[in-house]
Amino acid sequence: MTDPIRHMYEGLKETADALIVANQALVAAGTAIKKTVDAALQVHTDYEDVRETVHRLETIVLQQSAQIRLLTDRMNGGAQ
Repeated sequence: MTDPIRHMYEGLKETADALIVANQALVAAGTAIKKTVDAALQVHTDYEDVRETVHRLETIVLQQSAQIRLLTDRMNGGAQ
């Protein structure tokens, strides 16, 4: 006859092994989530940097356009 207590202990060991594997999977998932969040934060930061750079470039282009218009007007006015 088989010992029922032995089966219970073997079952508990199998359960413990399964819990260890599950914990390792959770740790891996948590690490992946943290990496994803870090990447998302970096994208957000980069996006803000790009927006700021584009704004500066727009300002420069508008200023240069105004200067070119002024120079063009002076040249056209001076030629008449």
